[in-house]
Amino acid sequence: MKDRTILDSSIWIELERQNKKIMERINPLIQKNRICLVDVIVAEVLRGTKTKKDFQLLKEAFSNFRWLSTRWDKVAELAFQAAKRGYQPPLVDLYIAQAVLENRCVLITQDKHFSQIAKVSPLKIVLLER
Repeated sequence: MKDRTILDSSIWIELERQNKKIMERINPLIQKNRICLVDVIVAEVLRGTKTKKDFQLLKEAFSNFRWLSTRWDKVAELAFQAAKRGYQPPLVDLYIAQAVLENRCVLITQDKHFSQIAKVSPLKIVLLER
């Protein structure tokens, strides 16, 4: 998916906090419909909502994006490659990375685990400062 971007949960959280620096960078991508979601990121973000109303509003907003997923055997293969190089990123991060790889997207994140995964795969990341 050429020109598609996936926002890690760390970025969605910063958007919710109305981090101006992050909003300036991300809002144009949202407006141009360049954002896709990975199913597990949706789960991570939704579980952090404070009220049922917030949960429903966010869930509805997320329904407007294209959702991506991947197969766990592919995640295991990526985990194996990372482990061979001495990296042990969390399984959820490996799942996200594999979905990004399969769909040829770019991942925007604040999570440094993805830098490790990028050392053992062609994962394209943009690491934003906290």
